[in-house]
Amino acid sequence: MPFIKEKNIKYNMSCLLTSGIAKGCRDNSGGIKKVLLANKSSLWNVTPTAESNVQNGTIGYEQVLTLIFSKNEASKRNQIKLLGQAEIVAIVQDFNNKYFLLGEYNGLEVTGGKSDSGTNLNDLNGWSITIGGMEPNPAREISEGIIAGLTILQATDLATSAIDTDTATLALTEGEGDGVAIFVKEATYTEILPTNGTEYTSSLVFETGDQLITSGWYCVYSGVYSAPLVITALTTATKYYVRAFEYAGTGIDRIYCMSKNGANPISFQTI
Repeated sequence: MPFIKEKNIKYNMSCLLTSGIAKGCRDNSGGIKKVLLANKSSLWNVTPTAESNVQNGTIGYEQVLTLIFSKNEASKRNQIKLLGQAEIVAIVQDFNNKYFLLGEYNGLEVTGGKSDSGTNLNDLNGWSITIGGMEPNPAREISEGIIAGLTILQATDLATSAIDTDTATLALTEGEGDGVAIFVKEATYTEILPTNGTEYTSSLVFETGDQLITSGWYCVYSGVYSAPLVITALTTATKYYVRAFEYAGTGIDRIYCMSKNGANPISFQTI
């Protein structure tokens, strides 16, 4: 689903009153500057509404985002329809150039919305939708590098050559990230994705690099791609699958591009 970027955005969220927070100087700006929306695989004000249950000893934080899209246009109608069918994560940039992540754990859903033609000259002619969800923690501030991870182009055109009984050479066209992580799996394909905030140790010797959980997907390369890679220690007459993930950021701020894109993933068989 494409990202939707709108500057005409209102963000509704109740104030959370608590002690130990300094009032601060008058150097802040209110309002939201930009919102990025994406399917949850793959931003808000930092004072969400807290809901607690004393009997159960639980607490949750409601995160609510109201988006205003000017003009009744077919293209916006179609985008809003997609939002209504998706589980969403949202990143909000405020006018203090801080970024916040909404729906990190449970995702967000469209909870309401309407189209309005307006009756007076200055009335809204467009769409208003509300997106919300309940999270175990208040929305956390994230680095700008994560934004790059959400908008980079995926690696593509994976291709193998010089396939032998126990080796194969892999080439690809790199995307626009800081680097690319490549994983190889033997025998059968399963849809397992890398974990954001995790750096995987790689090795071109199959089954010696880090594994995605216990899925059989082993990391054979992680870094800036510059030349074809020779993967070794393969088994004769065996089918293998290869998938590449562009990434941005380092450490806990690393985020992977999870999309499939033109010959990614691919498969090959040893001799």
